[in-house]
Amino acid sequence: MPAQALSLMASKGYSYSYNGAWIFTSKDSPRAWHSTWKNFLPRFGANYRMGDDSVARFGYARFMMPMSNVRDTLGDFVNQYAGFAQTTSTLGVAAGVPRQNLSDPFPASVNPVIEPYGQAYGRYTNLGGAVILDQYELRPQINDRFNLSYQRQLFWGTIVDLSYFFNYGTRVPYSTGNATTFDLNMMDPAFRYEYKALLNTQVPNPFRNYLTADKFPGQLRNAATVTLGSLLRPYPQYTTIAEVNTNGKKLNTHSFEARVQRPFTKGLTFLAAYAYSHERIQQWFNDLATYKTLTTGGKEGWEWQPTVTPVHRVTAAATWQIPIGRDRAFGKNMAQALDAVVGGWQYTASTRWYSGRPLLWGNSYLVSGNPKLDNPTRDKWFDTSMFAVADSFTPRSNPWYFDGLTGPGAFFTDMTLTKNFNLTSKYKVEARIEAYNAFNHIVWDNPDQTISSANFGKVTRKRTDITGREIQLGLRFVF
Repeated sequence: MPAQALSLMASKGYSYSYNGAWIFTSKDSPRAWHSTWKNFLPRFGANYRMGDDSVARFGYARFMMPMSNVRDTLGDFVNQYAGFAQTTSTLGVAAGVPRQNLSDPFPASVNPVIEPYGQAYGRYTNLGGAVILDQYELRPQINDRFNLSYQRQLFWGTIVDLSYFFNYGTRVPYSTGNATTFDLNMMDPAFRYEYKALLNTQVPNPFRNYLTADKFPGQLRNAATVTLGSLLRPYPQYTTIAEVNTNGKKLNTHSFEARVQRPFTKGLTFLAAYAYSHERIQQWFNDLATYKTLTTGGKEGWEWQPTVTPVHRVTAAATWQIPIGRDRAFGKNMAQALDAVVGGWQYTASTRWYSGRPLLWGNSYLVSGNPKLDNPTRDKWFDTSMFAVADSFTPRSNPWYFDGLTGPGAFFTDMTLTKNFNLTSKYKVEARIEAYNAFNHIVWDNPDQTISSANFGKVTRKRTDITGREIQLGLRFVF
């Protein structure tokens, strides 16, 4: 190991660890991870009648959430567990000099293509390369959900429902970016903030042609030099060690809802509801906090971060049994053929409005204040003058979220026309005409939050999860 790397590690009291190796499944140990059958998921509820027209309800339930990225097909297993599928990455430049070119993309003397070798290398699998594995003591996320509601019937049969919902999630998987992975081979980021560009210095590779290819098969054996920073990992014989589904985070959701609903009366029913939701999840504020979690076993380093769930939601819906047809108020004596065309239809319209989703910010910004504008426009959704590019050698300092700064809200209306055709007493056909986003309302996406973009702070695109108007025709046979 180069003396410079040893000196930096010693300066912070760190040492290298050369243990750790693959243990493949076998007849005696057939599992890639250890789960448990001791999963108690209780559920109970209680109703209390407070009079002839009101009732209070309470319910509790524990749910186990499906694991994220748990491989459940042969192809996924092959992709995850090295030895059965290999990826040989191109090498980056060294001191400004390319080490590969298009005419010889994988030079044998520097970076040969690594072939799949299955279990042939045994415990030496992946040495000198990247590792990905699931947390061995695999424990899925648990959600404890509590619901308290009060329901009362008012005039004209109208029902008012007030409810409070609380969800407490534990054993939530760690996540880095959009992946539920955690690098167990992370360098202490304090090195980067203290020594800055010095960590990019090329030093002799201590693993150059180390042992033989069957004992040290990874890409690390091929390069003559490596960066100094790459040798400040706790397991320098590997590159990244990505553990998937590492659990330890928490989340919570508080939701209040008020609903007014009138049951069918003279062929008409309606519903109106308002909901307020406050949802937070634990996340690392910066890489210093991430490293603290790694070194303390998940006991420190967390902060509560809002999610992108809209805070306010308003929903209104109405269903009208159009009073035309042989079984309706008008046209009871109309011809059967005419009734088949114009009679017996039911119309439903529902309108939804969601407040803007909270804008969350990464760690590449320096912000001088709250950039929220009182009257945002699509050309200037927030005050871009308050942002500057952060020095990559400085820890994150900007907050996750600025109070009141959200993206555009969402408003759209869906409509449905349905009619039943009774073929016999047992069989019928239901015809449906459905229009989603019937008024073709544009639902704008969040503004561009990339500070280097010419569109920084502008709303330039529509949301992909809410489409333009779609009309669907359907027939359903019911028996």
